[in-house]
Amino acid sequence: MTDKPLNILQVGSGFPGWGGTELHLVNLAQQLAQRGHYVTVAARPGKFVEEEARKRNLRTLPFTVNRQWDFKESQEMYRLMRAEKFDIVHVHWSTDYVVAPVTARRSGVPVVVMSRHSPYPLKSALGRYFYDRVLFDRVIALSDSVRKTLVDQGLRPERVTTIHHGTDVDAFRETTRTPEEIRAEWRIPPKAFVVGMVGRIAEEKGWRTFLQAIANLTSKRTVKLYASTWDRSEDADDIYAVLVGEGPEEKQAREMVRELGIGGRVVFAGFRADVNNAMNALDVHVLASTWAEPCAAVIQQAMALGKP
Repeated sequence: MTDKPLNILQVGSGFPGWGGTELHLVNLAQQLAQRGHYVTVAARPGKFVEEEARKRNLRTLPFTVNRQWDFKESQEMYRLMRAEKFDIVHVHWSTDYVVAPVTARRSGVPVVVMSRHSPYPLKSALGRYFYDRVLFDRVIALSDSVRKTLVDQGLRPERVTTIHHGTDVDAFRETTRTPEEIRAEWRIPPKAFVVGMVGRIAEEKGWRTFLQAIANLTSKRTVKLYASTWDRSEDADDIYAVLVGEGPEEKQAREMVRELGIGGRVVFAGFRADVNNAMNALDVHVLASTWAEPCAAVIQQAMALGKP
């Protein structure tokens, strides 16, 4: 705890759903609060970030920003920022890269920070100039590769700092249900070999590659799979795949499962707040991302549970 606790606003008003970035925002807010700071989370009413923040007894403010230049709630945001006298405003996603920092500057917030979670370059040269020279005091890159992308685009190196996502390993290991219970819920035989993906069902997460691999694998008469405690030849009928999560391409994923004829061995488990229980029921966790995954929290989580 610092000598003077800081008054911090974590901004998630651009997040319509859930994902690793959204969870990181809430985890960060909780950890800062536990260190003695005053933390408020700005989030869309009724959405994941607000609900998860409230579960953790974090103070929330209802704000919605639908696109970068959506200033319709900026006056109310300005009024609250002036009244609350925040020391730091911290934004986490591109939708929030304009309204919140502009409003923070107008209201006299001393420090405004951006986290860059995406591996993609910033699109606008004008935007890059304002991010670096006007709107933000510091840019936090999720990985060194993201930092390099930003610096190569012209952001000043001294303004861009790498801070990776973190996982509370001890907390994540505190599962509340057995793998057998979760598999029974999924209607998977207890001795089956279960391969899973955990994350949003979206293009960049590589779900097509994953499903095609399952189809290729299960089309053979026999396979040999290796895991930390599992080394044997088994009939392909013992292999099941699980997708834990929701996303914009779930309908297409279900259609692909039907087209490949693997509906009997693929489970769509949906969103789970107890992702540690779900991951613990897998034999192998797969990250099939097709983009330059900057710092996947699910890899840290799988490692925490000892999953290959």
